[in-house]
Amino acid sequence: MTTTSVWSRVTGKEAADSLRTDAVEMVKEAEGELVLDFSSVPRMGAGEVRALGDLADLAQQRAVKLCIRNLDASSYKTLALLKLARRFTFSP
Repeated sequence: MTTTSVWSRVTGKEAADSLRTDAVEMVKEAEGELVLDFSSVPRMGAGEVRALGDLADLAQQRAVKLCIRNLDASSYKTLALLKLARRFTFSP
């Protein structure tokens, strides 16, 4: 199986909606890995966390690896506390 990386830039205020629409479509099309760039997301709320959980479920079903880039430390801690961090890989 060939690994294809697909990039998706998650945008600030609409992060939850962006994850639910754009990233979900990319997971459906991706082969191997999907890289999500969180550089423009200042913080994550409950909607974004729920959307990431749903996205992780879909990626697992499709055997797509999810990588999150440029996630701030407080958002990482939130994902870790909710035991979602282990479902992703992270890079600076």
